[in-house]
Amino acid sequence: MVRLIVIFSLALLFFSCAPKEQPFDLIDRDQTCTIVLELGDYASVEAACAAYDSIDWFDADNRDDDICRQALAAIELQDYLSRIIGVPKQQIPIVDTAALPDSGHLVLLGSPQHDDLSSVRRQIKRAWRKHKSANDQALRIDSFYRHNYQGLVLSGRSSVAILYAVYELLNRWGVRWYAPDKNGEYVPHYAKIGIHNMHLYVEPSFRIRGFWMDAQRIDEPADSLFISWMGRNHLNLFSNLQDNIGALKQRGVLLNTGRTDVFLTLLRPEYQYRYNHPTFQGDEQYPMDPYIISEYFKGDTNRDDKLSYTEAHPEWFGIEADTSDHRRVAAGFSHICLSQPEAIREFVQTIVDKLCYGDWQTCDIIDLWTPEIWCTCEHCQRMGNDSDKLLYLMYHLNRALAAARKKETLQRRVFVHGYAQNSALDPPSIALPKDFATANSALFLFTGPRCFNHCIIDAKCIDINIWFAKNLWSWLGKKKLYDGDIYIAENYNASYFHNLPTLHSTVMSIDIQDFAELGVRGINFQHVRLRKGGVQVLTNYQFARQAWDAHVPTDTLKQEFFTLLYPAVSKTVADYMERLELALSTITTWCYYLPQRDYASLKGAASTGSGLIKMNERFVERTSDAIDFNSLWENTYHLIFEARFLMDELLAENVTEDVRRRIEELDEELQYAERMIHLYDNVISYFTRRPDEKYIKDEAIYRLNENMRRLRHYEIPEPMFGEANVLAASGIQDMLERLIEEEPK
Repeated sequence: MVRLIVIFSLALLFFSCAPKEQPFDLIDRDQTCTIVLELGDYASVEAACAAYDSIDWFDADNRDDDICRQALAAIELQDYLSRIIGVPKQQIPIVDTAALPDSGHLVLLGSPQHDDLSSVRRQIKRAWRKHKSANDQALRIDSFYRHNYQGLVLSGRSSVAILYAVYELLNRWGVRWYAPDKNGEYVPHYAKIGIHNMHLYVEPSFRIRGFWMDAQRIDEPADSLFISWMGRNHLNLFSNLQDNIGALKQRGVLLNTGRTDVFLTLLRPEYQYRYNHPTFQGDEQYPMDPYIISEYFKGDTNRDDKLSYTEAHPEWFGIEADTSDHRRVAAGFSHICLSQPEAIREFVQTIVDKLCYGDWQTCDIIDLWTPEIWCTCEHCQRMGNDSDKLLYLMYHLNRALAAARKKETLQRRVFVHGYAQNSALDPPSIALPKDFATANSALFLFTGPRCFNHCIIDAKCIDINIWFAKNLWSWLGKKKLYDGDIYIAENYNASYFHNLPTLHSTVMSIDIQDFAELGVRGINFQHVRLRKGGVQVLTNYQFARQAWDAHVPTDTLKQEFFTLLYPAVSKTVADYMERLELALSTITTWCYYLPQRDYASLKGAASTGSGLIKMNERFVERTSDAIDFNSLWENTYHLIFEARFLMDELLAENVTEDVRRRIEELDEELQYAERMIHLYDNVISYFTRRPDEKYIKDEAIYRLNENMRRLRHYEIPEPMFGEANVLAASGIQDMLERLIEEEPK
């Protein structure tokens, strides 16, 4: 008992002697605050930060990466602190650990290594022991109070996490990064920043957060403003665009291939065979052929003095008929036959070679998208459903990557992401091999084409979203056969929206939170606007904030957005965007499903019976329990008029030059949306009216003629998807021309 009392007394003495944390001002207009970090061999923080374009981000040595990234963190913190307090940057010096001042207020980037801060180091180490998660983006922000030093420690499980800690701290101090332009941010002003007992642990809701960009559709790479905006908003996924790679990597961004067509890219039947075939003369300069001579080999059948893949191995390439005859390869059909082990080996080795020596040397992720159709030969049909086949290919690619890492020909970790869409959304039916590289893999479930009139998990959306929701439950359920990470690929700016100013704030607020709670661990969306975002500035900003923290209060977020980005007219802009969001919430029905409908069937239905043809959200004649699209479309037409009324009010307001520019950008988008909605209104009016309402159908044809005449000369503002002319981009030009031609004049 006496021994216990002694031990207890010593413990009390120890803790009572420990320094108590008291409130203090980190910085004010008369006080210096020093930022401390490890600079290694660099002479200055500026030199370390500027090295982003010269260091190798893809080698096995991460030390130079970490120093360069933390240098950026220090410079960003210095810049924004000086602007918040209104002091020169010289009042916030950045020094190497070795040059630690004798006393003062500090911000330490990373766990402190200086001997004078050993007690702070122990404090941070104890704090990290509380957290079991191995997420390398997890961060801590901890205050400390010692006799000589007071300040903050920004630490993380990686240098990326330390950079994120800087942005997290600035965000909590009120800094906002709304848009990737010089006036798209908000910086508050304080006389001082007080600190008291600040101990935060932060981990992102999703490990992967960012944008999937089609490399074939991007005219120019992301500029420095957009890259900085991504980093400051904790986004970490983008496409490998062969430019600005260093700036993206400095901000912790993972780069994918940006291709949906890896089969077409890598192993087309007509591509020249890259080996020295034993029976073919003229390819002796190539490596020895590692594969067995095909039993179907017929030599240079097209007599072009070259040996193509399909000539060397006809059996490797998929067929679209229920037969096992691989000798006839359909023109342009390039998907490999999964039942051919050598074809799989060549396919994955080609990917590895591009990662090691080719134009994917700057990729961190390989994307495998499910093709429209897999090989349908007898053997492939027995390999399970489409998701089984995608996972089978991912399995073999991971094995090839592991082998390359073991040989040290590949010196970095490369992730494999599968993209499941359409029929591949059905969960797998075959158990995965025990050595499936789950930790190196993730599967994106593609939501599109989805309905934005409802949330993605909404029992009312019986025509569209319910099918995705059912599949999502199956992938995440207790009986799942795939135990790896599930990510979501969203469709906020789908190509079939034709650059229309879509806004999805309401469904995003609910959907992203639901995804996080269900256990989804990554999210992206396609085709972000890199500049002149218009209404999509809100989409991009809200997505970034929710992807980092799924439970961020979006009502407050939007109120701040409108107040700070549109001062003096925030209420009118908020009302305008609300109307526009509601007006375009049915866009999937008329921009995706209507153009897919068979013209003859639509024309036939509109030429029989009497009264209005009621359509559902897939633009087919609806059943009694389906959503009534006709009523929704009437609302669309009225809402776009209300949006125009509000826009005219905004244009008449006396506002600053920046706000004026943003309003004019919104107006330009609205003019385009009005033209498209007027066009589709006449199409919908024609196809939903029976013969007894001939006067309405005739009026629709007359107005269509006028619409088409005007739209032939109108171009989309800032087109993303190649086609600039509105009529050509509408998706229904052929249908319209046929309709006009067939109708009596």
